[in-house]
Amino acid sequence: MTKPINYEIQQSYYQNNQIDLIEMWSQLFTHEEFYAIMKSHVIKYLVRFENKNGTEDLKKADYYIQRLNDKYEEWSDIDD
Repeated sequence: MTKPINYEIQQSYYQNNQIDLIEMWSQLFTHEEFYAIMKSHVIKYLVRFENKNGTEDLKKADYYIQRLNDKYEEWSDIDD
């Protein structure tokens, strides 16, 4: 189950959308493409955290991991 959007992590320009961007990706792309998108965001934040935003980037990586896990579990339940 997806946790509520953490607005400390989400930028204000994402908060006004009617649909969550990550949810939109999950609908537009295949499962494999969606996984790749999410993993690329996780990697981006993990690679840069020491030189850019520190803990904030680690929280962002964690957020994408949580959302990826939620979608993976949802899709795994459907595929079973």
